[in-house]
Amino acid sequence: MSAQVAPHQPAFTVPYAPSQGYAYSFMENQLKEAVKSSMRNELYANASFLCERLYAEVKNEDVRLLLAECYLGKKHLTLTDYPLGEGKAYKSYEVLRGSQSNANRYKFAITCLKLNKLAEAEKALLNRNSKPTLQQDQSWLI
Repeated sequence: MSAQVAPHQPAFTVPYAPSQGYAYSFMENQLKEAVKSSMRNELYANASFLCERLYAEVKNEDVRLLLAECYLGKKHLTLTDYPLGEGKAYKSYEVLRGSQSNANRYKFAITCLKLNKLAEAEKALLNRNSKPTLQQDQSWLI
């Protein structure tokens, strides 16, 4: 009897494809996992270094949020919490400024609160810098 050989399987697969449609390379996936592992182990300086390298290659919304979390902390949601990241809100502010995704705008608003930039925090949450959509323009009809 002859053994049946399974078709060739690719050695590397990309397990995560973000909503923006960007497919990460194998090395980029490895960097993302190393960043997340460093954050889980509270090695925030290491996570920041690795994520900065990733951000130099891939400047998308997901990587921006990951880098901001390295700088500020993932669960850093109130003004009185102990910082879980490096506690560098000014770096998080620069990374997240001009972001479009809801998660990034929320994290940017938290950062603005930490830096006492209340008008910018409100603007980020209300998304006043974007053009209104057709549905928003016609909301008065309802």
